[in-house]
Amino acid sequence: MATAAAARLSSIRSPLLTPTLEHLFTSTKLPDRPRKWPTQWLKEEHFVDHLSSILNDGGWRVSFLQQHVPASPKYTILSAQFLFPKVLDASRFINDICYLSEIEQHHPKLTLDPIRSGFVVSVDTHTHSATPALFMDAIGLDPASLPKVVPGITLRDVRLAKLISTYFTEQMPSFESPPSLKVSTEDFIPSWEVFKTMLLESVVSNVKMEQLPEAHS
Repeated sequence: MATAAAARLSSIRSPLLTPTLEHLFTSTKLPDRPRKWPTQWLKEEHFVDHLSSILNDGGWRVSFLQQHVPASPKYTILSAQFLFPKVLDASRFINDICYLSEIEQHHPKLTLDPIRSGFVVSVDTHTHSATPALFMDAIGLDPASLPKVVPGITLRDVRLAKLISTYFTEQMPSFESPPSLKVSTEDFIPSWEVFKTMLLESVVSNVKMEQLPEAHS
């Protein structure tokens, strides 16, 4: 176990790696960091081994990226919300996430919103340079029917989400007022089959967008 943790650390070279963050990387069960771009979408084994443990009661949920352009393709994103009674604690948490994302070289969208009971930090992450090639091949579809790059959830997003979750849990006692995780059943993902359906929706929407120029020529 110690050898595996040391191996994970040896792949991380960053002056930002403080003792606290070093402990985070060794104590969190993480998938290997992807090395190639574009990064592959998640497959069933990734969902079962890594993503399922942080979904739903873990606070993270899968949804489609909200876009304001009609007929836009659908892209999956991984999101969580953290509620802080104090704005300075919320700001500190955002700053800590920035350190994590810089070490991981994977940067989420972070927003801070005031509500009646405090301040909500929202984290949205997906991989812009991603590809569904292996996912489509695994379910018997031709990857050539899609653009080479289709944004979506990859192991980069899962790694970052797991690190944020562990950091939030471990650092919770150090905040001035106890924060909490906002758990929503709105986008409940109980199984790989439900998640796969969302991925297929994304595939279909991108296939349609790829065919649009031919339809109007």
